[in-house]
Amino acid sequence: MKKVLITFCMFFVFSSANAHPQDSLTPEGLLTYYIKVFNEENTAALEDVYHFPNVKIQSGKLVVQESKGVPIDYEALKKSGWKYSKVKSIKPYP
Repeated sequence: MKKVLITFCMFFVFSSANAHPQDSLTPEGLLTYYIKVFNEENTAALEDVYHFPNVKIQSGKLVVQESKGVPIDYEALKKSGWKYSKVKSIKPYP
């Protein structure tokens, strides 16, 4: 019984680790998926792609976002003339 319980727990842990659609994508596929949901302004899908805390360098400063939320201001992007983003090519580094 103990082995069955351990096996069940391991299955649950590993199956929930792949619960996000982007988890099984290649790096190229993930970039394509990210640009797709970014252009759709799908903040729920974008939030699912980010890991928190989210750390990035912005304007030369280290920025740490502790809580969930998409750090994208679509209104400001649209005011700047943005309509969509696209990737011209993806070449994996060997």
